[in-house]
Order: sequence, then structure tokens, then C-alpha cells
Amino acid sequence: MIEKPVVIVGGGPAGIASAIWCCDLGLRTILLDSEDKFGGQLFRIHNRIANYPGIDAANGEQLRLAMLRTADSFQFEQRPKTEVRKIETDPLNVVLADGERIEASAIIISTGVRRRSLDAKDVERFRGKGVIESGVKAKDEVQGKNVLIVGGGDAAVENALILRENAKSVTVVHRRNSLSARTEYAEPALIDRKIRFLFNSKVEELIGSEELEKILCRDLVTNDFISVDADAILIRIGVEPNSEIFAGTIDRDDGGYIITDRYCNTNVEGVYAVGDVANPVAPTIATAVGTAAMAAKQIVANSKKNMDILRKFE
Repeated sequence: MIEKPVVIVGGGPAGIASAIWCCDLGLRTILLDSEDKFGGQLFRIHNRIANYPGIDAANGEQLRLAMLRTADSFQFEQRPKTEVRKIETDPLNVVLADGERIEASAIIISTGVRRRSLDAKDVERFRGKGVIESGVKAKDEVQGKNVLIVGGGDAAVENALILRENAKSVTVVHRRNSLSARTEYAEPALIDRKIRFLFNSKVEELIGSEELEKILCRDLVTNDFISVDADAILIRIGVEPNSEIFAGTIDRDDGGYIITDRYCNTNVEGVYAVGDVANPVAPTIATAVGTAAMAAKQIVANSKKNMDILRKFE
């Protein structure tokens, strides 16, 4: 139907689903991702995925492989290890880091989100030397250790419950005076004698020689400093969208999320956004896949509409 390709920027669940749907609708399709493998945030899910209809996956990797098996039955160009520098709107071009320009009939942005980094001294110095990436993966590693978790949402409190099984102690540091985690996580955590909460507090510095030994926190009410013994720290303070390269071209909200209408259209004709990068309210695998289908169908609908307009002038 369309000679120029639909170019999809981002190869997580939303990007993979977009490629499948575009191919299924007869659109020439190119899927780009800066990483060497497609999957996006699925690489960071180490627990069971039981709420995606039709699939019960042991972890994100299992679901990723299932999605890629489906994708492999469709014919589209797959380009991992391809970094996008920017997009141009007149005409539509995706500009790559090496200078290549791919002229597109439509662009689907599916760049997802990343974990928000902690604004504290020496976090990077202790990466791999106390800073852990996953509570599930590190469950056995924290045996007999003091663990500090930063955050007050579902991810932070669920990890506190997981790690307290083997850890010597778990301290949860949260900037606010109450948890935002669901009741099913918050209630058992708050009454667990092994889990300590420091509300209205902020992590200021990670301290140690070769390995993490202590964490310096500050009480945001009294401004007093609190030293916490900690051999490990897990940071769960939310996520932020991977949308910086589109600034100035694509409208974004105050949090950096791309603004779309109900059909995934952005402010630029021919450019769509799907998945978590455009969804600050309900970022899930299910919504990522759903919006991918919607965007693909909208591309076809808009293409037909434009062709009908052109025919009127023939």
C-alpha cells in the first residue's frame, strides 16, 4: 500500500507489536532499536508475568522470546544497534547517529521509559559494589546483609517484602510521609518488624571503601542527618520517558511524556507515539501492545483518507 516504510523507533513490547501490526496490515516496516537485542524493559522483569492475557511467563525474557517468535513470522526489516539522533518532519525522516536518513511514510515512537536515577553522591561508584538492579535477582545475594530501598511505590515496597526474607534488615527511605504502594504491599510491610521506614527522608551519599558500608540520609523536616548501615541499596523511585531527542519537534507534557490523542497521533502529522513513552497513567505491557495496534490501524486509515483527497484533484 505504501512504498516508503513505516519506521518504528524503539524495540520493546510496543515496538515489536507495532511492527507485527504494520506488517499484518500490508505496510512496509522497519524496526529500530539502539540496543543489540529487541525487548526493552522486558529484560528488567525478573518476576512472573501472570496478568498478560493468554500468556503465563516466568519472567520478561520468556515473554520477550514469545513475542519475537511471533514477530519472526512477519516480514519486516529489523535493525538493532541503530541509534536514532532525531526525526525531521518535512519530509518525514528518521536521522540516525551515523548520518543516515530514512525517509518514512509514518513514524511510530515507542522508546519507552527508563528508571529514574538517584540524585545522591557516589551512586555510580558503588554500581555493582552495593547498588543492586533487581530485588528478585539479588534475593540470595543479600543473605545476612543490611539492605536499603529508596522509594515508596509498589516496586519499592514489594521488593522490601521480597528481600526481607533473607536480609538481616531492610530500611525503606521515602521522601513523603506515607506510602503510595498498593494496600496488598503496604499493609504487611508496615507491620513487619524486619522492615524499617524512614519517611520524609532523602538519600544524600553512599559511603564505603571498596564496597558499600553506610548510607547517609537527611530528614527533610528537621534537616538532621541519619547514618544507616547498608551493604546493598535498591533504587525504585519511578521512571522517566525516553523522549529527549524529540524535544522541540514533538509536543510533550511537563514530565516529558509524549502527548497524543485517542488514536496515538502526535502534534506532527504522520508521527505516532505508543507504549510507555506516551502513557504516564497506566504503563503496562497490555497497554503498550494495545496502542501499537491502534497506531498501525490509524496509519492505514490516514493513508486512505489522504489518497481519497488526492483523487479529488486528479
